[in-house]
Order: sequence, then structure tokens, then C-alpha cells
Amino acid sequence: MSKPVLSFCIPTFNMILYIPELLESIESEVISFPDQLFEICISDNCSTDNTLFFFRNYVSPFENLSIVYFRSESNLGADRNFLKAVSISSGKYCWLLGADDRLKKGALTLLLSKVLNRNCDIFLGDRENIDLYGNSISFEFWSSNQQIISKNELPRYIDSIKSIGGLFSYLSCILFKRESWDLSIQSLDFDRFLCSNYIHTLILLNIIKKDKAMHYFHNTIVQARRGNDSFLDKGYLNRIKIDYGYIDIVYYLFPEDIVLSKSIKSLLKRERNIFHFLKSACLSGKSETYEFMKQNSLLTRYIIKVFPVFFIRILLKIYHKG
Repeated sequence: MSKPVLSFCIPTFNMILYIPELLESIESEVISFPDQLFEICISDNCSTDNTLFFFRNYVSPFENLSIVYFRSESNLGADRNFLKAVSISSGKYCWLLGADDRLKKGALTLLLSKVLNRNCDIFLGDRENIDLYGNSISFEFWSSNQQIISKNELPRYIDSIKSIGGLFSYLSCILFKRESWDLSIQSLDFDRFLCSNYIHTLILLNIIKKDKAMHYFHNTIVQARRGNDSFLDKGYLNRIKIDYGYIDIVYYLFPEDIVLSKSIKSLLKRERNIFHFLKSACLSGKSETYEFMKQNSLLTRYIIKVFPVFFIRILLKIYHKG
């Protein structure tokens, strides 16, 4: 039996409000390719809403679109759920998708006709931001032009992008060869990253480290629902801490690459700048801010190191006196 050309890998937890929209967007794309096989792979992280009931009754409307549904007996955490969504798939390529997002109209045609036939192992597209009700807010492009990126070109590429979304932080813009993903996992000791929320970033960067190429193709392929960040469950300041985990990932994979480390730090400085830190502190309140700084002294020292010392100290003093 032939393998699916593409698996839509969807980790989910309590997203039944949005899952039907995502499935409908997939179905509306797949209908144009009756001669190709596809599959939807749902990894349900022990949701407490009606996700289980929904998939017990959901039937694919097309013969070329199969459904794989797995439900964990307990909540595995985000990283293990990401891994599970891929491990239950069987397609040549995998497309990781957040359960609250939607495919952009025409995305599958673009991918099958112009993108996936390139000699690359990872593919990265752009996103259209939508609100909780599905209304368009803005378009977000990670860089100004399409690029083929190999290991040696990583620093240059990172210097060109506007956000860590251009380096896999945002799930739904990422496609990859399943075989390369499996080979990458085999060479990693990644237990230390299983609570990072970025285990997929570790695996994908390791693919590039193994001299495989990534194609950033500078086209919008997904509609990203904003105002629904599940990483905010432990507060705004902890959300910043999650992103600074990129430094640990790069040190682990490329311990001798000083240029790459510098590029990652510069990228984080651009995205999580002093104003973002102070805004997060204001939204968090004084007690959470002090607790964050006490528990994360290394991160706090790093933030103070990379930003102008007098500037951050003055602004923080103004905030805490306010």
C-alpha cells in the first residue's frame, strides 16, 4: 500500500472549539488532489473538552484522506505531544499544525506543485494572523525573500529574519521529511529539552546540522489564530524565558560556533527587547516580576548584559516605583 504524500500532524489539548475549522480547511485543499494520499494525525493530550467524542464520530469525507487519532491517558506536556503527533504518522512529509489554526486557501497546491519537489528536507512558510473569530489582522513574513539555507548559511539567515518564528518557534508553518526527522531523533540526547516547548526546534536544527537544507519559500500557507497563546499559562515573563531557551539549544547543537551563538542572541534581542520585557513585567504585576527574577537569576543577568545596563535599570526602577 502506498504511503501518504503528506501527513497533517496536529497536537492538541482542549481545542475542540477550533478543530472543525482546521479540518474543514484541510478537506477543502485535499479535494483538489484525488490521486494523492493524505492523512490527518491527531495527538490528543488527554483533553477535557469534547475532543474524544468528536473524533469518535468524525469520518473523513474523502477516500484519499485517512484519519489517525491517538489519545494519551494523561497530559504528556507540549513537547511529548508534538513528538507523538509525528510518530503516529506515515507520510513522506509531515506538516505540523496547531489545532487552532487553518490552512490558507491554495496552500496545498503551492506546496505540491512548487515546494516539496525541491531537494530540501525542511520547508518553512509564512503566516496570516487572524483573531479568535477568524478575521484577518496582518500578514507576517519571516524574511524579505525566499532562501535555501544550509548549515554554513544559518548565521546569515538568522541575521536576516525578523522573529524566531523564522527559526521554527511557530509550529504551523513547518513541513519536513519524516525520514530526516527520525534520523535526527536517533542522534539526540534530548531529555533535558522535553520541558522546553521547543523540542521540534531542536530536532529541526539538528537536521540542518547534518548538512540537510531548509527552503524558506516566502509564501503564506497558514492562518494563525492570535490571542490564544498556550505558552502564557505560567505568565508573561515565563513566556520570555521559554524563547530564551533557544540559546541552550544552540549551545547544545553547535557548542563551538561563536558566530551562530551571537546571531541567536541578536535575534532574541530584536524580538524580546527591553520594551517587551517591561510590558510583560507590567502585565505580570510586581510580585510575579520579583519571583521571576529571583528564580531565574541567570536569565535576568543575561537580559541585563545584552541590553544597555543604565537603560534597563532606570526603566525597571521607574516601573517598580510606579
